[in-house]
Amino acid sequence: MADYEEAVALHKRGSFAQAQQRYRAHLARRPDDARALAQLAVCTLQGGGEYEEAVSLARRAVQLQPGCARLRHTLGRLQEKASPPRWAEAADAYARACEKDPSSVQMLLDLARALKELDRTAAAAEAYARALELAPDHPRAHFKLAMALRAMGRTERAAEHFRRHLEIDPSHAAARFWLAACTGDAADAAACPPDMVAGLFDQYADKFDSHLVEVLSYRTPQLLLDLLLSAAGEAGAPRPWRACADLGCGTGLMGPLLRPHVSGQLVGVDLSAGMCDKARQRAGCYDSVEVGELVEWLRRVKGQQRPGQEEGQQQQQQRTAGAFDLLVAADVLVYIGDLEPLLGAAAGVTGEGSLFALSTELLPETGEGRGYVLQATGRYAHAASYLRDVGARTGWRVAALKRDVIRTNAGKPIHGNLCVLQRAAAGGGGGGGTGE
Repeated sequence: MADYEEAVALHKRGSFAQAQQRYRAHLARRPDDARALAQLAVCTLQGGGEYEEAVSLARRAVQLQPGCARLRHTLGRLQEKASPPRWAEAADAYARACEKDPSSVQMLLDLARALKELDRTAAAAEAYARALELAPDHPRAHFKLAMALRAMGRTERAAEHFRRHLEIDPSHAAARFWLAACTGDAADAAACPPDMVAGLFDQYADKFDSHLVEVLSYRTPQLLLDLLLSAAGEAGAPRPWRACADLGCGTGLMGPLLRPHVSGQLVGVDLSAGMCDKARQRAGCYDSVEVGELVEWLRRVKGQQRPGQEEGQQQQQQRTAGAFDLLVAADVLVYIGDLEPLLGAAAGVTGEGSLFALSTELLPETGEGRGYVLQATGRYAHAASYLRDVGARTGWRVAALKRDVIRTNAGKPIHGNLCVLQRAAAGGGGGGGTGE
């Protein structure tokens, strides 16, 4: 066993090449050691080896000991490491592992995750519930079950598990946010937690464009540009614009539409590093793309404190208050309820007459409440009257306002506000503009 024990020690230290040599030396003498085969499979993949070789080793281990839950679990983990992940194979391996060891919470959680990735949400919820039967105070199981129930439209049950999660972990911002979404109480949820948004879109970046355009029939960029150009003409705003910030640029869907109308700097800003990477790949579009939370980024620009890693010092110095004559936020404010901090910060980097084109999901006018709500989808909706009021408080007037279908969800139209704000003179604000 000396070779095996030495291999395990090297493996734990991260010396993968040496560990593989010792595993193979051990297996040369004991070719049917399923445990060593599984360890070699994991080590091979960790050391940058061939994926198919690693999976083949793990399958051989399972064949040797078909009743071993741990070996099937290892095979499932390796199936997840494929590019793209083989979720169906992983789910099958996890399900068989759970059959062999129905008392393993971790195996149930992994099974549930694979099922969720396969859009088998009800089955995933069942697996999470089974995990909670074994570990009633497991916070992640409560959170994941709540998310699955919410996706199934069972918001009351979801809220119960979000509450239980918060009893165990009161600092969990995402659980607090989703509880507010389930109950409709946005008093303590003025915006989505930034880390949650960044994490969501980092995972979503590779399939974002196709899903948004092909599945959700996303129309906001072109609709917003059309309204912006019309409003600019009526307001007599000079064009092309000198400098524009695309706030919440995502993968850059808005960038190619804006580029012909911006003579100087076109800057993209987004919370998600993954989305920013995609936006940078749009050749001839953005002059720079930066990762940042929007209000903080705007305040840094105003104070000339923003690091300029992607541009020269001269360009950075040009971005003082009044540096941008155009700001755009397409399908971004659905993640922000209270718009006053954002519009206030935006006023600090724009001069009189500058424009801010934005979109929101539509909240029908009721004359009650704060003017925005957090929906069960986790997206905010805003009333048109709220846009006028918050704009007036922060130094903007509505130059144009239109409601339209901005995308679909489950085949149903989602209505939104398309709005162009114009920076008022110092001390001014409010006012009319075109609209409904």
